[in-house]
Amino acid sequence: MRAVFMKIIAIAGSLAAALLIVEALLWALTSLSLIPSYKVEQVQKFYDEKLLYRIEPLSLPEIDENGFRNPTVPDEVDVIGIGDSMTYGYNALTEDSWVYQLGQKTGLSVYNISIGGGGPPQYLLLLDEALKLKPSTIIVGLYLGNDIAGSCSVFRELDFWKSYAVENEIDIDDCVNSNSVYWGTGPQVSSDAARDVSGSLLETIRGSYTISFIKSIDPVKKMIWSFRAKKLLTESSDFYLIEDDALNVLIDYSKSDLIDRKEKAVQNGYEITKILFKEMTLKLGKDQQLVVAIIPTKADVFYDFLQERDHDIPKAHEDSVLMQRELTADFIDYFNDLGVDAVDARPFYEEKILNQNPRLYQEFNRDNHPTKIGYEAIADSLMELFQ
Repeated sequence: MRAVFMKIIAIAGSLAAALLIVEALLWALTSLSLIPSYKVEQVQKFYDEKLLYRIEPLSLPEIDENGFRNPTVPDEVDVIGIGDSMTYGYNALTEDSWVYQLGQKTGLSVYNISIGGGGPPQYLLLLDEALKLKPSTIIVGLYLGNDIAGSCSVFRELDFWKSYAVENEIDIDDCVNSNSVYWGTGPQVSSDAARDVSGSLLETIRGSYTISFIKSIDPVKKMIWSFRAKKLLTESSDFYLIEDDALNVLIDYSKSDLIDRKEKAVQNGYEITKILFKEMTLKLGKDQQLVVAIIPTKADVFYDFLQERDHDIPKAHEDSVLMQRELTADFIDYFNDLGVDAVDARPFYEEKILNQNPRLYQEFNRDNHPTKIGYEAIADSLMELFQ
């Protein structure tokens, strides 16, 4: 009996040693950028009375000394991208954000000034920081999913913006009187950072490089997210799962009210957003241009594809798409009147679907953030402006 027990101990010890070696090897290869990181780290944030929060400078290897997601801080730059997590590049590495993919495609120098959970009020302030780098082009990523509601929430919640509204005679009454509008706090980010080995043993194991690597393997990842998606479907009627030979996509229309301009607060947020973009144009120098990249939601991206394949699309999804497309058209008309170039990224997402590359988002995942392929679609939508 003792011999059996000692054999079990020896096997367990050998496995533990092997896993430690694998963990150390993955850490080393990731730290040297020889393989991509599959880990997700939480950015370190601190409160800001104007922006809601900022990212702690140098808190992760891809966070620069200004608190933005760039390798370094340049003295000057050609193009700057401003936005929320869709511009930051959640679900992708730094170089795979649409800002850096645009730089790779054009050969221009780029810099990413974005904060997850941000919106047009933050973009207006971040423009001041962008202009210090003397860019010729500033591109704002306007995400239809929550940016309008986000404008409303910032004016309702932060004293700085309440005062700004008074000083600039901006009507925010419907925003102030609403308690139902989105209030974002920012997502997690993909990171190349070495993990802080702390907390419980279970948390340490779950957050290890080895487990993260195993979970990144496509069949394993697909199995995990499939289980989570189907569990979610039993808990909420705001989602539906499309299982197709070309893709497995979880559509979330639970926040369609955030773009419904029949809601007074959303309409108020829409008007505020237009005012803020007009203010942005007044800050530009003589040889500088402002561009707006309109970023669609996942529900909008896949709608035509699903229709063509005769999928049964819920009315709530149809209504959401109709609102988004009307909103996009109205924004483009407004920006054209301002003399601002605006591009709709949705056709470029759809083109990638038609090219048999439909996995623009993580399969079975409710997340609206795209993968590297989806971010490339945004970069592609902007290419005409640089040709």
